[in-house]
Amino acid sequence: MIELLAKLTAKTPSLNPIGGKPETTWEDVAGSLPHLCRHGTLYLYAKYIDIGLDPQLHAEAKAVALAKYGNKDAVRVKALASIALDQALNTGHCQHCQGSGQIANREGFEQCSHCNGTGRAKELSQRQLMSALHVGVNNVKNLWRPRLNELLADYQGYDMAAEESLRRLKKNN
Repeated sequence: MIELLAKLTAKTPSLNPIGGKPETTWEDVAGSLPHLCRHGTLYLYAKYIDIGLDPQLHAEAKAVALAKYGNKDAVRVKALASIALDQALNTGHCQHCQGSGQIANREGFEQCSHCNGTGRAKELSQRQLMSALHVGVNNVKNLWRPRLNELLADYQGYDMAAEESLRRLKKNN
């Protein structure tokens, strides 16, 4: 479903199939985007439509993280926001859970043990996070890794909202 968002890119010359009526119009794709906060909308545009809003998006990501975690350690919070955004935009999905972070079992769902519920194929290593934030192993383990996972979960929520919106659009057509 997300491939419909890619149709908004300027690189796509036409939505019209050869010799037929288009299933989806540009207006349908644009109108199907969920109504999200500014941060979520900028993120979806950057990820799926390839609109270069990097300065605005990074500033918004940092502002959202500061609002969420406070100004006490603002430099690290901003760095973490940039790391999370870069990780979310440069996806590498876990092959075991197909990027969902959860595996179905008989009782319902459980967290994927291969990606630790992030949905990402290769998680940023503890050492890389320590180096980027200039903190020790215990700080990464107890504070910064959980915060990174929360920020990544927010981006995953934006992705899921876009997919659901596009699924409804496809169903109505």
